[in-house]
Amino acid sequence: MSEWPTRIGLIGCGAMGGAMVRGLARTGTHAFVVADAVPAAAQSVAADIGATVGDVTDAAACDVVILAVKPKDAAAALAGIAPALVDGSVLISVAVSYTHLRAHETDSYLVCRLLLE
Repeated sequence: MSEWPTRIGLIGCGAMGGAMVRGLARTGTHAFVVADAVPAAAQSVAADIGATVGDVTDAAACDVVILAVKPKDAAAALAGIAPALVDGSVLISVAVSYTHLRAHETDSYLVCRLLLE
């Protein structure tokens, strides 16, 4: 990716994921697609930041994809987004206790894992 990404997808609109995109939205330079297994969570974040509510594949088609799901849901989420990731996209996982070795099961995509404590 040669320039700053313009489309950011969020999968998991709970406390951590929601806080991250709310902060990013303050820059006013990104378009967001948010997805969550609980529709009300995605709708709440979307209303706060002017994002589009989509499904997991919509969010995974963005330039940067933030995976902010509970560890028990990470494998299923990765399996669902892997086919939708586009060439050159970056997947950032903030799923606690989900190792980078497992995250690389998404194929050959660039995966960045952040551990926030």
